[in-house]
Amino acid sequence: MKIIFKNILLLGLLCFATTSFCQNIIWTAKKDWEQIKLQAKIENKLIFVDCMATWCLPCKKMDDEVYNQPKVYDMINVNFISLKLQMDSTSNDNEAVRNLREFAKATAKRYGVRAFPTYLFFSPEGNLVYHDTGAKVVNDFLAVSNKALDEGRIYAIQLLDWNRGRKDYTLAPSMILRAERLNDKSLASSIARDCIVNYVNRVEGKALYNADILRAVGPYILPEDKKLLTLFYPEANGNLTDSLINHKGTSRAIIRSVMSKDLNARLFEDNDLRKPKIKNPNWNQIKAEFSERYGSSRTEELLLNTKKAWYQISEPDWEILSDLYFLDIEKNYISRETFNPSGVNDMLWEIFLNVDNKRILRRAAALQLLAIKQAKIQNGKIIETYIDTYAALLYRSGNRQEAIKWQEKAIEARKEKEAKRGDEEPFLGFIKTLEKMKKGEPIWLRVE
Repeated sequence: MKIIFKNILLLGLLCFATTSFCQNIIWTAKKDWEQIKLQAKIENKLIFVDCMATWCLPCKKMDDEVYNQPKVYDMINVNFISLKLQMDSTSNDNEAVRNLREFAKATAKRYGVRAFPTYLFFSPEGNLVYHDTGAKVVNDFLAVSNKALDEGRIYAIQLLDWNRGRKDYTLAPSMILRAERLNDKSLASSIARDCIVNYVNRVEGKALYNADILRAVGPYILPEDKKLLTLFYPEANGNLTDSLINHKGTSRAIIRSVMSKDLNARLFEDNDLRKPKIKNPNWNQIKAEFSERYGSSRTEELLLNTKKAWYQISEPDWEILSDLYFLDIEKNYISRETFNPSGVNDMLWEIFLNVDNKRILRRAAALQLLAIKQAKIQNGKIIETYIDTYAALLYRSGNRQEAIKWQEKAIEARKEKEAKRGDEEPFLGFIKTLEKMKKGEPIWLRVE
């Protein structure tokens, strides 16, 4: 009997040792997220998710050099339920990977996981509480994990209280900011909207002018939040609010955001420029309505930018879009004291790539020449990329000989720059463009 008891005791110790002295992080074998959350609740641990890919060398480096180190796996195994989440898919994927594939896709989308490895730390309720990215050495990874544990537990408790109805609205700004930093836009919006509806809309007087709360909820204000909007508009109210919260420009930014939401809700499905709700918007009617509601100057600025997006993405029309670019350049780039030749160059290059109309191309070339002259005044030198754009516009507009002259100037300017760097080779792209010009070949991509 004693021998049997000793064997049972020894077996129990060995089972305990399997966990305590495991030579790596213990990756959970649970098949779905709900099971993993339940395990975390039972063991009162946070959840560590290692977002990796099979082709990712830094991910393999973490496996080979960090996760197998005693002070790493001891710390992680004691405090976290760990999940290795494969973000790509291969023909060799096992059942466990396949079971979590949809969860991996949803995680990447919700939290903006684009680089590997990415480390996500969740509360037992499944709320993201901390994240970091990139391969680490042992001490750096431990620092990340300890910070996730310390800050994550506090944030997890705040979220748990919030979701159970024990809401401290003085904590809302920091909770919104943390959710934004974690790229958890859905949670940030939920907390902000709750704060607006159930706190801001119910307070009066000085309590309304809480700088932290107003700045935090500002991006989430909607056109229907009439009471809150009166703090920021008309302009006199906005200036007073900016003064009281000691943050100039807040009111203007909030009203611009609200106007954009108002207009986008009218024009697009799910705020997606590729999904227009209507064809051929009545821009004059929209202008009249928005001018009455928000003021004419703000409306003109918003409509110009929205129309540019509309005719580029929603209903592509490069002739209309070119006229909008010209209006934008003449109003916001040339007429202002701080002329921005780079912005002009970018817009006119898009016209070169997409427009065949000779009249439009000649007008674009004239504006680009202004950008070249202004850039020389500002920088004391010729910018070769601007000359390249000008030559391209001349060439596509039919002025071949003049285009060749300017392209040669672009090459000379580039040679001069490269010589100062100790490199005798000019920019090869410029040379190839010149060769095509001399042969009369197209220098732009033809989209069939």
